[in-house]
Order: sequence, then structure tokens, then C-alpha cells
Amino acid sequence: MPRRATPLNPEDGPLARFALALRQLQDEAGFDAPSVQVIAAKTGIPRATLHHAMRGSRMPSLPVLAALVRAWGGDEAEWVKFRSRVEDERERARLELIEELGQLRPPRDDYPDYDDWPTSGENSGLGPLPSRNEMVRILVRRLADLDHPRYIKILDEGTLEEYVRSGHHGAPDLPHLRERDKADRRAQLARQAASEEAEDIANAATEWAALRYRAGNPTIRTISKDAQLPYSTVSKMLRGLVDPVAEPAATESVFNALRSLTVHDRASLDGTHTSHE
Repeated sequence: MPRRATPLNPEDGPLARFALALRQLQDEAGFDAPSVQVIAAKTGIPRATLHHAMRGSRMPSLPVLAALVRAWGGDEAEWVKFRSRVEDERERARLELIEELGQLRPPRDDYPDYDDWPTSGENSGLGPLPSRNEMVRILVRRLADLDHPRYIKILDEGTLEEYVRSGHHGAPDLPHLRERDKADRRAQLARQAASEEAEDIANAATEWAALRYRAGNPTIRTISKDAQLPYSTVSKMLRGLVDPVAEPAATESVFNALRSLTVHDRASLDGTHTSHE
């Protein structure tokens, strides 16, 4: 039977555990429970937003959570409490990380402007000031902590010292460096958006494949006949290429057709078993 595209591990953190709990709620709702595609079609919530919740990449907002829980017969009040506990856990982890990073590096404001830093020596009230090269190292690490791809790559490849010696960094001022690399960040966001869109399509196709499997793997022609939709529309939908928010009626028609075929298939099996008895 087809499986979800994104495996999750409870040890990956609170978001992963929350998503696993949502998946369990969906499984417990049974074969007739609305799919993510149908929930998107009925509520107008983008399927990408729903998939983020199901794969643990983002905490669902209260309206998104309510749409999923109501569709799958959960206790909305209990899920809101569960969400609050998870958010508290994430905030504690965030504060612990900030405290840890603060112990590793002094705040930027502890130092005068970069151009005024001496190569060595004392500064009243601050103690020994770092050398220019040392500040380059500190700022590169800070940029890597901010998920900046260029500086993550420098650290991952172990070329920090080479970068420091090259002298190509110019003034290692945080705003300056971030401004210089805006193009890199835009490219990274574009790649991320394309990757998420591809994953949303894969998730939708996997979900439709699971529904089709439960219905006994009917042909696209059979589904289109039952749903009273063109063959091409059903074919695109089963491949995850139709946005359920843009085509809510078609999404529900295909879902209902598959659900009807599932019930008919089960009834046929029950009749076969009865005749053998």
C-alpha cells in the first residue's frame, strides 16, 4: 500500500511528534475520513499549509489545526491544549539555544565599530579586543548560525582559515555581509519554494494513490465516469497537479467516487465470503 512521502521520527523534536499525532488521528478516522485534498477544497486552506502540518515542518495555526481535527473527529479543545504544550516546549528549547550561543560569543554591541578596532591592545572597560582576523571568524560563525548558505559552506568545508587569510571578506560587518549576499539568499528561498512545491505534489499524489488502492485500483476511466469529470482532469488530480482550493468541486467528486468504489469493493468481498459459507 502507498505510504506517506515524508517519514518522521519522534526524536526529531516536538514538531515531529505533533505531526505524528495528527497522522495517527487521520489513521484512526478510518478509510472514509476526508483526505488532505478534500479538507483543502472544503476550507480554502492551501494544501501546502496542511502538508506543512502533516510533515512537521511548521506548527499549524489554530484555524488550520481546527480544520484537520474537525475533519478527523478529534477533540478540538484537547488539541488546542496539546498545541500549547508543544509551543511551550519549543520556546524553552529556543531560549536554551540563545543562552548557549550567548555563552559562546559576546554580543556584537560589546565592541566598538569595526573600523575603530585595533589589531591588538586594551580598550577601557572591555579588556583585550579581538584581532581583525578573530572578528572575521566570529562573524562568519554568526552568519552560519543564521543559516546563510555561503558561510555554512565555508564552515562545512573547513576553509574558514583560508577565507580569513584571503582578505576577500572586506569589512566583516554583519549588515554589510548580509546585504552583499542578498542574491544568494533569494536564490536559496527560490530553491526552497520549488522543493516544497514538488513535495506538496508528491504528497498529494501519494494520498490519491492510497485512496485509489483502497478502492481496488480502479482505472482512471472508471473514476472519471463515476465522478462525471473529464479523463484529463482526473489524471492530473491523481498526479497531484490539481490545486484542490482552485478546484474544490472536482476534488470532492473524485474523492466521493473513490469512496463509493471502496464501499462497493468491500460489499463485493463480503458477498463473496457469504456465498462461500
